[in-house]
Amino acid sequence: MAIPLSKEERGAGGLQFIYVNSTSKGAQKGNLAKQRAADADATSKPDVAHVVVDAERHNELCPPVTLNAVLGVSNWTQTPSDCPGCPECPHPKSHRKQRFDIQPLAEHMQAKIEMALDALPPGTQQWSLGNMSAKVRHHLLHTIFPVLAGEGAAEEWFEGYCGSELIFHVGHVGAAFHRDLLAGRCSVARWSTKKQILQHKAAALKILQQQVNSLLQLSTSEVDRLIFAAMTLARHEISVNNLDVDLAHLYSPHFPTANWAGLYGRVISVKSHLDGVAALVEYQGGLKNVQVSALAATIARVDLVEVGTSHTHPYYRRLWNADVSELYQYAPDASFLSRGRGFRLLSDHIPDFATDVFQDLAILDAIMCHTRLQQLSNDVLQHILTVRNCVAHRLLSLPSWDEMDESTQQQTDSRVYEICRLSCVIYSNAVLFSMFPHSGWQDRLTWRLRWLHSLDVPPTAASEAMDGLVLWSLCIGAVASFEGQNSSFFQLTVRQFLSERYDPPENYAKEVKDRLEEFLWSENACDIGRRTMRKEIWGPEAG
Repeated sequence: MAIPLSKEERGAGGLQFIYVNSTSKGAQKGNLAKQRAADADATSKPDVAHVVVDAERHNELCPPVTLNAVLGVSNWTQTPSDCPGCPECPHPKSHRKQRFDIQPLAEHMQAKIEMALDALPPGTQQWSLGNMSAKVRHHLLHTIFPVLAGEGAAEEWFEGYCGSELIFHVGHVGAAFHRDLLAGRCSVARWSTKKQILQHKAAALKILQQQVNSLLQLSTSEVDRLIFAAMTLARHEISVNNLDVDLAHLYSPHFPTANWAGLYGRVISVKSHLDGVAALVEYQGGLKNVQVSALAATIARVDLVEVGTSHTHPYYRRLWNADVSELYQYAPDASFLSRGRGFRLLSDHIPDFATDVFQDLAILDAIMCHTRLQQLSNDVLQHILTVRNCVAHRLLSLPSWDEMDESTQQQTDSRVYEICRLSCVIYSNAVLFSMFPHSGWQDRLTWRLRWLHSLDVPPTAASEAMDGLVLWSLCIGAVASFEGQNSSFFQLTVRQFLSERYDPPENYAKEVKDRLEEFLWSENACDIGRRTMRKEIWGPEAG
């Protein structure tokens, strides 16, 4: 956890927090005892005292080793091939695509891995023994570096792993955790709770505290690695239920395989570590000054996930610079430009800057829906996801009605605006970001939406556009809250709303669908949810 320092302790310009291990000694002892029987073959707990050496001596002891040399491959852009299916790899076949030919790696790993072990920092060689270490290294070399990091960052991440005791330890923690997320309920034994992985975590926390306490003596690159370590620890705490319980929603995400958010959506972040990351990034002068490859983008992406699930504003300024108009080339025709026209019809109740964001989100949704089944190159996919991140940042940065200046408030219907804003966030989380409900975000946000629809305030002048907004928002809430705490409210309210306007209401599915698509609604993403809601509201024969 992060705790403040006194004025005397931090001194002039010192960072105002330190890290301490938040796990009690009793809890640690209990966790280790539970794993002792299963880890009889693991190495005994080594001395984790930090070895301090000067830079020149460190370079002598730890000569730089390139990732390509260790892997035995010369080109990171070779034709992709499937994972060889080795016993340690938890990936299903659909997830085995790599960005380089890993067959040479599989053939040469036993011989080449010694090069990496010889290059480990002083004080870490004793960690290289044991079956669990071999499994984690296998996952690091097969998955974390080439796939999760990507070809742009893999080399730098690997060099950090070989050259920094802190990154070495958090690398093991992160790899074990990532493997458990991929394996899910299929995992017979979790790696992240093994004794040796817990020891890696304890060692990382110890070094983290030491380096934060001497922050002013660290170089810029060392602070970047400190950020990397804190970010890894922040997103690698797991709840048993997050793996054992299969939770899903009725939305079908456009890009389910681009599931970084979906995969890590099972995770509840450690707030003290995230606060530490924010303070360190500020100490560096902002995300633009974080030099570790892909680290700034990862921090910004985590920020979007965190604030999206809590419906708050992004902490960091927008890192990406892209506009939805850049994706027009991927649209089938010009009709997609009319998506989100329902928001334009409410322009008397919503400020123009918000209407622009809502409509851009609807256009982006249409383009992602159209390209979802196409064979996209990695560059095109990353371009689409970058635009998605930009639009999502704009959406989450919209002020609440209470945060608007007085003149804007007078031109804005607070209830209409907040219903639009919150409904768009729910849809964006589920469909555009593929975020699973393990953290409970759907119950939290649909409860707020329920509260907005339950307000006892004079209704805005009735209109066809207003009816469409209410119907769309209620359907967003009904699908998102399915089998949740607020499910019955939305289902009953949708039934009442339709019964008052259609006779018989269950026969107007096509008209209702057209009204929904005037706002933010994709048939491919919402069809299962819409059909399920019809059965829930009108009975099985209505499906």
